Amino acid sequence: MSMQRNHNESGQTTLLMALFLGTFLFGFVALGVDLQYMFRYKRMAQAAADAAALAAAEESSNGATAELTAAKAIARRNLDVT
Repeated sequence: MSMQRNHNESGQTTLLMALFLGTFLFGFVALGVDLQYMFRYKRMAQAAADAAALAAAEESSNGATAELTAAKAIARRNLDVT
């Protein structure tokens, strides 16, 4: 008994590979977007920390409480931290 090939399935492998590669490509694009967001947020956090440190250094002549208050104010403005 020999198996007969159904001619209606002749492009099925091509279609499945196209779907697989499309899904794979979509996954890499999503990974790229996530990494870009992560690096951008890290850069913003570093800028906020730098600004807070500079503000604290400028206010150092007023005492320790003024430094802390200035650092918190700068951090709140840059990162919307409450």
